[in-house]
Amino acid sequence: PFTLVLPDGRELEDDELLGVEGELFFLFTILIYTAAFAAAGAAGATVHENWFDEDYGIDSDDLRNIGSGAATGAICGATGGILHCVPI
Repeated sequence: PFTLVLPDGRELEDDELLGVEGELFFLFTILIYTAAFAAAGAAGATVHENWFDEDYGIDSDDLRNIGSGAATGAICGATGGILHCVPI
């Protein structure tokens, strides 16, 4: 349902490009990945800061690291770079 045959040698007009099916599906998928990876990054940083930090619990100085984990996860999810963001 998301296939499109492009005309040979002719540039598509703006209204034709907007009519391409699957455009919203692609953006919606990226949005879901971005939100999921941001949540995973924040959750991982929260676990680290809560139990494996210099002291038990979440302090006010740990919020920066949790936000950084969320931002890193969001960037990773938005670019689709799971293989580049997660060390194997």
